[in-house]
Amino acid sequence: AWTQASGNLEATLQRLAPSLLQAGGTVLGKIAGIGLDLIGFIVSVIIAGFLFRPGPRLGEGLKLFARRVAGERGAGFVDLAAATIRNVARGVIGVALLQALLAGLAFSLFAIPAASVLAFAVLIFCIVQIGPAPVLLPVVIWAWMSMETRAALGLTLILVFVGLIDNVLKPMLVARGLKTPMLVILAGVIGGTLSYGLIGLFLGPIVLGVFYDLVVAWIGSTRREDEVKPV
Repeated sequence: AWTQASGNLEATLQRLAPSLLQAGGTVLGKIAGIGLDLIGFIVSVIIAGFLFRPGPRLGEGLKLFARRVAGERGAGFVDLAAATIRNVARGVIGVALLQALLAGLAFSLFAIPAASVLAFAVLIFCIVQIGPAPVLLPVVIWAWMSMETRAALGLTLILVFVGLIDNVLKPMLVARGLKTPMLVILAGVIGGTLSYGLIGLFLGPIVLGVFYDLVVAWIGSTRREDEVKPV
């Protein structure tokens, strides 16, 4: 195609026009979807800002309503949702921000080109639970090819620490105070992010965590009923 374009650009464009239009429509659709997700996230942050001050009173009212509907178990589900949101914010977004900050400082300290762009890419990859490896690994390879051995070794050690820090902090922060298994929370984070974008980052673990607790409660009640039945 490159050879044909160099000889007759107009004919090549006419031949490739349907494929280019289809690919362009797909790309524009993806960009529009990302833009809508970003707008939705910004709107949700604004709404959360207005609800921040009356938040405790609204939370107590929601617990009273849940207790009226499902007793103490309903109030427990409200507490579970609140704790899940808090732990996801700390364990996922908080650790992602920490990794991006440390990676950006390392990039700036060792004069890596486009340090801020790379740090932002680390933040995005960490939030969507891919991890910083797709950014850090090419940087390490470039460092060993372009920098002195001592500098490349120092940068590698720092970036290895940055890449592994979430393996320690994330389980501690996400599972803190929750009976829901860590695997269930992370599955909700990944599934929610893939399905609903940034809002799904919080929505997914809440839905999956509450569903898990409902299943556990249902299984427990079934076992108690079996034990009570006369032989």
